[in-house]
Amino acid sequence: MAAGDRENPALKLETPLDAAHDRMIRAGEGDEAARRAFFAAIAASELILLLEEEPAPGADSLSPLIVEPGGVPTVLAFDTDARAAAFLQGAGATATLSGQVLAQMVGPAGLSLALNLDVAPSAIILPGDALAWIAETATAASQLEAQVTGLRAPEGLPQELLDALEPALAASRGQAGFAALAEARYGDGTTGLVLGLPGVAGEAQAALSAAVASALSRAGFGALSVDVMFPEPASTLAERLRSVGILRDLPAAPASPGSAPGGDPNRPPRLI
Repeated sequence: MAAGDRENPALKLETPLDAAHDRMIRAGEGDEAARRAFFAAIAASELILLLEEEPAPGADSLSPLIVEPGGVPTVLAFDTDARAAAFLQGAGATATLSGQVLAQMVGPAGLSLALNLDVAPSAIILPGDALAWIAETATAASQLEAQVTGLRAPEGLPQELLDALEPALAASRGQAGFAALAEARYGDGTTGLVLGLPGVAGEAQAALSAAVASALSRAGFGALSVDVMFPEPASTLAERLRSVGILRDLPAAPASPGSAPGGDPNRPPRLI
């Protein structure tokens, strides 16, 4: 790649993935929370996958471009169009998928994922076990909900914390009926803050979880754990969150998934 391409100002703009990757590197290999936060950011991101050729109209399969660094079959994806174009040194066939859908598609096929290769500080190659974790993030919130044994109103929260959550709440507008911040007790006796966002569709949950983590980190609350939950709107958990939590009503107008390959998270596109 030409040096001029790497000096492109568009490539210097820090993305959420750059920030999450930097926090993971600074935290060190032993910090599992930072690693999981980076994986969650990948799941939440829209990624541009490089293809061998453009998919035919109405096709439910993709032909990703595969390279073999170190002899391992690997697909290539980027978190901005500018970075994809810089790697290609021009235009090329691509598809835009959420990180979670891409992991669901690539992992079972025995492929690794090269993210932002050669064009960003967040460049990394993710093996199959990392992709498996990313693919499963949608089930994590529901498992967490099942462990909640009690909820109560949070006490002594600084206004700065509530203000820090505003960007994440803005991101949930039109997807959740309301937002509620509460203190939860879990089955193992531990307690912690939870942010309930009832009614959010499955394909949007990873993105909103990452938005919460990113908003807290930017505001200096990166060390604070806030579990994000997405209960069904008519569930007992949602009703309890509404009754005891710090409440913020939000418009409810869920968006429908796209029709392009990869638009439906419950039906990842096939590889060919």
